[in-house]
Amino acid sequence: MKSSDRNIIDSVSGAWAATSFERTVRYQSPTVPFILAKIDSYTAITGAVNRWVYDWTVAELQPTTVGTGHDFLKRTGELYYTGKALNVCEAANTATFVGPNVQVSNIPTGFS
Repeated sequence: MKSSDRNIIDSVSGAWAATSFERTVRYQSPTVPFILAKIDSYTAITGAVNRWVYDWTVAELQPTTVGTGHDFLKRTGELYYTGKALNVCEAANTATFVGPNVQVSNIPTGFS
C-alpha cells in the first residue's frame, strides 16, 4: 500500500476500525513484512519465458504429533492467508538465462 493511500485511509474516521487488527498493524507498519508460505501451484506467465505466477498459502511450523520435530503446515482462515506471488529471481529470465546466473545450455537434459 502506498503511503498516500494509507494517509487517505487514516483521514477517514473509523476506517481502520472496520478492518482486522492484524491487517491494520500490517498496513501501518513501516517495515517490510515477510511471510512464511507454501507454494500450492504455479502458472506460466503468458508472453514471458521461464517465469511463473505462484499461488501460496501462509504456513507455520507446528509441533509434530510424534517426536520432537516440527511440521510445516498451511494455515487456514482469512483471505489474507492466500495470494499470488512472483519470484524476483525469475525477473531476468530469458530463453537462454535462468536466474540466479544459470545458463539454460548448462542445465542437464531432462531437468524441468
